[in-house]
Amino acid sequence: MERSPRNKFQGDKPKQAEAGYYQPASGLELLTGRFIARLGVSVFSLAIENTQRYNESVINLLTPKLDFIFKKLLAGNTGILTNLLNSVLGLPKNRRIRSVSVKNPVVLPEEITKKYIFLDILAVDESGRSCEIEMQIRRSESYPKRALYYLSRIYAGQLESGEDYEKLKPVIGIHFLDYEMFPDNEDFRFRFEMRDVRHPGLSLTDD
Repeated sequence: MERSPRNKFQGDKPKQAEAGYYQPASGLELLTGRFIARLGVSVFSLAIENTQRYNESVINLLTPKLDFIFKKLLAGNTGILTNLLNSVLGLPKNRRIRSVSVKNPVVLPEEITKKYIFLDILAVDESGRSCEIEMQIRRSESYPKRALYYLSRIYAGQLESGEDYEKLKPVIGIHFLDYEMFPDNEDFRFRFEMRDVRHPGLSLTDD
């Protein structure tokens, strides 16, 4: 029997949170097909719960898995976006994100011949922490490398020449995948961080 989620988005909290040392440091949060099955109902019901403008057929058509709807729904309503981030990251009440600002999702290269990045959504909270949110429908064997590349480019792009490394803020990549990246694992959410393999309680940096 499937366990009931703790709220509309979160599902079960990561084990790190239960152990008392969960930190929203830089890393990748992957939510796969089993989570996406709930996303269409959860996100959209929150978006329209105070309006009667849409009938059921329209709601079924405007799934948040569609690129345009996903971006419009979250980037166009910072309240929904903030709620989603708090839920996915499992932040305690005293550390919850209070506000976010949506930034230009285009990450420019240092040289014109280098690779441009077009993110789905890039948001920065009141502490300066960046969150990039992606929706991926088609399976891609190289997607993990792409996700890590996005994270690295955003992290590296924070500093101008001469600025101190202490100014770096955490960057979190949240990726909704409409397929099972790890089909042999029954879980639907995975978090990857820079932690010691023998001592998982030790992280390389708070960022």
